[in-house]
Amino acid sequence: MTMCTSWVSHPARNHTPFTRRIIIFFFFFFFFIIIIISSYPVEKDPFVYNYDRLRIGGIIFTVLLVIGAIVLLFYDKCGTKKKSDDAASQI
Repeated sequence: MTMCTSWVSHPARNHTPFTRRIIIFFFFFFFFIIIIISSYPVEKDPFVYNYDRLRIGGIIFTVLLVIGAIVLLFYDKCGTKKKSDDAASQI
């Protein structure tokens, strides 16, 4: 039993030239983003927080979480309900 060691000849990994271009494009795109991010100056103390911005972000996150919970709770309650013939037979 011989094992195939070449990734090109594997039938599940038979990439077309277009998909190879896409893979190469994303590789260079992420490489470029990493280079740009690494060129920004580093703060002296990265653990100093902007507490006003953090507090406002926490309040916004909490409000969105509460609104999402309310929507989930009342999702089936507020819709229009169809009357079925089976409902009258259960009286």
